[in-house]
Amino acid sequence: MPALDKARELLSEIDSQIADAQKSLKELSAQRKTIAKLVSTLGGTGRSTSKRGRPKGKARGKRTDWNKVVASFKGSFSIDDLVKASKKAKGTVNQAIQNLKNAGKIKSTGNRGEYQRAGVASARPKSSKKKVAKKKVAKKLAAPKQPIPATAQSQGEVKKE
Repeated sequence: MPALDKARELLSEIDSQIADAQKSLKELSAQRKTIAKLVSTLGGTGRSTSKRGRPKGKARGKRTDWNKVVASFKGSFSIDDLVKASKKAKGTVNQAIQNLKNAGKIKSTGNRGEYQRAGVASARPKSSKKKVAKKKVAKKLAAPKQPIPATAQSQGEVKKE
């Protein structure tokens, strides 16, 4: 059994070394905290490596209320107008426009990149081709016909226009 006693003695020696190492680690950790506080009061961060991104615990900006942004425009507005008003990236504004269009809150004016609030009368009414054609026909019918010159009537010639 001398081998078993020797193994137990070795285990207790290793346990005491681990305890000493843990005690030393706690002392070093406390020392680091003290120095980090000193560095942060002097204006540093206390971290040796810088982390990217938003620090933990910091609140993000408020969410944009797109209904209020759109309501701020009276007539038609473009994507660039929305970018300026919302202070968001163009890609974000494009996504918001698609969502607003699908929700029926805005509609396209017919011009590329221009929109208006739904339910607001457009600045210039859209005219259909049929209405324009009817107006042209009405003008032709209402226009007085030019008389045929007397010389052409006496000779029996008729001018076609």
